[in-house]
Amino acid sequence: MKPEEQRIAIALALGYTYEDRAITYDGAKILFRLWRSPNGGGIERSGSPNYPGDLNAMHAAWLTLLPSEKDKFESELYSIVIGEAEYNRNDDAGWITNATAAQRAEAFLRTLDLWKP
Repeated sequence: MKPEEQRIAIALALGYTYEDRAITYDGAKILFRLWRSPNGGGIERSGSPNYPGDLNAMHAAWLTLLPSEKDKFESELYSIVIGEAEYNRNDDAGWITNATAAQRAEAFLRTLDLWKP
């Protein structure tokens, strides 16, 4: 998945909604997307967070997972970072601190079965 596709998929999974709008300006049609935050707030001018590029945004997303989902997330992240399918809890946990936001975004989407190759 491309980073923009990941950002949108995570935002939708977290309860963001959007509405595509079009306006005509100087004879040209301009398309844009209005995002609404999951807390019922107003329109987000910047859209949803850049999950694949922001560790803080990915931490906030991770916090929404259920305990069983967090276990699956950790296993998925291990597979992405270390490259081994079998998660070994006895491994040195230092690998997790080096995981990028992009790796965490992929693990998050795989955890929720939203990843598209």
